[in-house]
Amino acid sequence: MSDTNLSPEEAAIIAAEKAAADEAPGDVVAPGAGAKLEEDASTLTPAPATNSAASAAAAVAAVVEDFGEEDPDGDLEPLLEALSMESRLRRQEAARRLSLFAEHRKDDLKKSVDVLVDAMDRPEEQTRWQILNTLMVVGADDPELVSGAFEAAENALFEEGARAAFSRLAAFRYFVMLGKSSPERSDEVWPLLDEAAQVYHGLPEYREMLVALADFAGGSISESSRKAVADRVRFDAQGRTGGFLKSYSQRVLSVAEGEA
Repeated sequence: MSDTNLSPEEAAIIAAEKAAADEAPGDVVAPGAGAKLEEDASTLTPAPATNSAASAAAAVAAVVEDFGEEDPDGDLEPLLEALSMESRLRRQEAARRLSLFAEHRKDDLKKSVDVLVDAMDRPEEQTRWQILNTLMVVGADDPELVSGAFEAAENALFEEGARAAFSRLAAFRYFVMLGKSSPERSDEVWPLLDEAAQVYHGLPEYREMLVALADFAGGSISESSRKAVADRVRFDAQGRTGGFLKSYSQRVLSVAEGEA
């Protein structure tokens, strides 16, 4: 996913995540030192950079030397292998590039789903959400192919703190993709989506969660899940409060009740 394809909400979330990230020795200092994310009228203060400009430049140079220029038609094996490297920077860069190339190399990456799922166990959030994005592209036509990431995605869905917001959003979308594929899967993932909708109600990522929820409501889900979706958003859709919360909730409700 390139920065140019991010929604304003996603851009704010990733800026906050980068600003708050704890830098590991030898890793590049995350950009966006002045980024701010409004959340219940509070302001996130970026963590101070812990690496010198020289070490950051050296780390970036090492990544370029490892992987070369970004080439969607290049060999994916070095990127897949890098997901298990000790350097967090290399893991993050590999995950980023795989996410960028996923649509173009979907068939190739289908052969390496196990490697991608394994990478969901890495400690840094950026690697995890980039891998989730890749898995969603790879499994778009066959969600069961990437169902092995279920447990790791559940952990990501309920990570705490502003820096985990992008992982939560990616995990929510993953469960939407998986759940809308069949009535049985919808009943399995709905409790997770329902809990997330309650926990993150009103937070920056919630707008995008509502967009994904409308997609879920229009999928091959069970009638019980469809009714539950409608009941979850009905209060906001019919309430007096305006803004995105009402308009997006109305969209979800319309889809769930077959009016859209």
